[in-house]
Amino acid sequence: MRLRDLAQGVAILVCLFVATAYLQACSDRARRGSPSSDNWKVAVGDALPAFSLKDTEGNTVSLSDFAGRPILLVRFATWCPPCKAELAAIQKELLPRFRGKSLAIVAVSSGEDAATVRKFVKREGLEFTVLVDEDMSYAGTIGGSSIPRSLLADRDHKIQRLMVGFHPRELETIANELESFI
Repeated sequence: MRLRDLAQGVAILVCLFVATAYLQACSDRARRGSPSSDNWKVAVGDALPAFSLKDTEGNTVSLSDFAGRPILLVRFATWCPPCKAELAAIQKELLPRFRGKSLAIVAVSSGEDAATVRKFVKREGLEFTVLVDEDMSYAGTIGGSSIPRSLLADRDHKIQRLMVGFHPRELETIANELESFI
């Protein structure tokens, strides 16, 4: 009986160790601000790659349209719950704080058609720039497969921060960082 109890105890400890290691790895991968967490093709200090994408109404929007303005750029999909939460938080907390200031908030939908994104924008009441990257060409340019993923670029469009995932507790830090770019 003792040997069996000991074996069960060891098995439980091994399971706990494996579960802890797995959760730590997931946490590390999702840690916002960790550019190594998911195959970025850009790095802090790089120029933000140029884009020319359509908005939900079919108008072409380019990086040059935001010349001299810092940018918060978020890659998302309409079916992604963390993406939806991040965009809602940006709409509710960041947009009012930066309204009238020289900041560009740009969300880029990856792999979805304009009609789907348009319905999402209307349903969610998003008031910032939302672009459609239906063929995922811009997603391929900046890299990574996990969403949401965001980056902050200063007035010169040099990347200052790369983020994967959404963590509401970091909104104030992000807002302060954006404020320092204005």
